[in-house]
Amino acid sequence: MGFEQVYMIWDYWDGPRSGIAMYAGQPHFYRCEWDEAAHDYGDTFILVPIDQETFSLAKEQWSIWRQWEAAFHNGEVAASTHPGLEGSNPRYAELQRDIEGRLDLQPRDRDRKRATFRVQPGQESQTPGIMRELEVEWWD
Repeated sequence: MGFEQVYMIWDYWDGPRSGIAMYAGQPHFYRCEWDEAAHDYGDTFILVPIDQETFSLAKEQWSIWRQWEAAFHNGEVAASTHPGLEGSNPRYAELQRDIEGRLDLQPRDRDRKRATFRVQPGQESQTPGIMRELEVEWWD
């Protein structure tokens, strides 16, 4: 299938754990499954298709995050201004609620896949600390 774009990463722990990426050419919410036996993240992801409106809301929220991330790593703002902190950015919080509500309403036609994430080329000069743009290959 080849590598597809990762649009956002909401959770990251030793690698992307949830966010939105393309799968089979369509935007999907992805979430890494927890392995109870290993008490750690497993190597499989649940993929759920999302509609274009949810995708647009998520891209707006990600844009807010990326602007803050760049300002933070360039020393322009403090960590206390993180948009995800309560009261810091009302629009970010509103988008979070809307997106979470919409994900709960998404169809139950899920896929389970393994993933290989990699950094997209051409980002060598990016400010240290800023998350690089990724792409992902989904496989069985």
